[in-house]
Amino acid sequence: MLAATFALALGVALQNTVPSRPESFTVVLQFPATDDRESYSVSLSRDVALTVRRTVDARGLHMGWDLAATDRRLTSGTNFFYECLCGHGPRPHELYAWHFATDYYPAERTLPVYGYPLEVRVRCLECEVEGKDGTDARFVRGTIEVSVRRTGTAYPRQRTLRGVVRSGPR
Repeated sequence: MLAATFALALGVALQNTVPSRPESFTVVLQFPATDDRESYSVSLSRDVALTVRRTVDARGLHMGWDLAATDRRLTSGTNFFYECLCGHGPRPHELYAWHFATDYYPAERTLPVYGYPLEVRVRCLECEVEGKDGTDARFVRGTIEVSVRRTGTAYPRQRTLRGVVRSGPR
C-alpha cells in the first residue's frame, strides 16, 4: 500500500513539473516584413531574450531579418538558435527575402533554442518579395509573426568545433 501511494504521489509530482507534450505557441511579436525599425527585443522566458535585427545588403538596402536568442545572464552574446558554433551558410533563423524568392526555407519555421526548453515559431504571413535571389530580393508586403512555447525538456547544448573534431560529424 505504501509503495502504491508513493508511486501515485511521484506520478502526480512529475505530471505537475514536466509537461508530457509541448505547450501551444504564444505570439510574442508581430511586425511588417518591410518595417524600417532597426530591431525588436522581447522576452522568451525569465532568462532568454529574442532580438530581431533588420538586415541590409552592401548597398544599404533592406533584405530581411536576423533572429537571435540570447541568455541575459551571459555576456558572450551567444545566439542559441545555432545548433553548432562551427558552421556557416544560410540558417533558418535568418529571415531573408531571397529565402522566399528561391524557396530555400519555408514561410513557417520552428527554431529550437539549444540548451533551453523553448521553441520559437517564425511565420511570414502573406509575405511577397520582388527580385530573384541574393541581394536582389526584397520584401514588398507581409507580416512577420514570432511565437514561443515551452517544451517538456531542454534541447541539447550547442556543439563547438572542438566537440565536432573530437566526436566526428553527426
